[in-house]
Amino acid sequence: MIRQENAMSDCDIHMALALIEYLKGKGVRFSPDGNVIPDREWFLDTEPCEILPFYHRGACADPSRTAICFNEPDKSLYVRISKVFAEIEEYRRFLGVMPMDLSVSRFMPIEVQRFNLLLNDLFLAVLGVNGIKFAAPMRYGSLQTVSHFRRYGEASIWSVGCVGTRNNGKESRRYEEYTRRAFILSTGCPKRILAYGKMHREERSDWESLGASVREYVDYNERSRRGGLNHVR
Repeated sequence: MIRQENAMSDCDIHMALALIEYLKGKGVRFSPDGNVIPDREWFLDTEPCEILPFYHRGACADPSRTAICFNEPDKSLYVRISKVFAEIEEYRRFLGVMPMDLSVSRFMPIEVQRFNLLLNDLFLAVLGVNGIKFAAPMRYGSLQTVSHFRRYGEASIWSVGCVGTRNNGKESRRYEEYTRRAFILSTGCPKRILAYGKMHREERSDWESLGASVREYVDYNERSRRGGLNHVR
């Protein structure tokens, strides 16, 4: 299951095909280009009180008010996807989940970006058909990927991981600004954005000036440093 960031392995492709077959068997619709058409009933419409990574979910105060996130290296995320059926009952304990933080970057081949976006969609759709709510994904890479997110246009809550992105240089931030504008033109401006970690101040200001409500959640490592996790068990 482990592979290089800029390549697709046979394991990944077979995993995607298995998920597609399962979802079609559940009556999930797909677009002509092979992407999931999500049901609006799958979307999370309640903001969680806290967001915790899958491996640290036991630190939550109340699972029914907690969302699970997946901000980990890709090799760990592929494992989570491959184990989705075995872990469905665990996800049911929580308010909902955030999207997978699979790598998409303008420096990656567009085919790999699109495949990772598809894997994320398939994972979320499996949860959705099993009654587990999720926030819409908004981690886009290059400009060519922004149209992919139109399928989530009816979602009221979106999510993005911001851990490790605060020190992006000016050139990257400028490109992200252009991509953000293209995203809004293609999909519309999200009503509510949940940020796991601290969003760069320029990005947050930009989203808010366009009418989005941004809520930041302190990431697990930072909470641990601050001594803000009183429910570890």
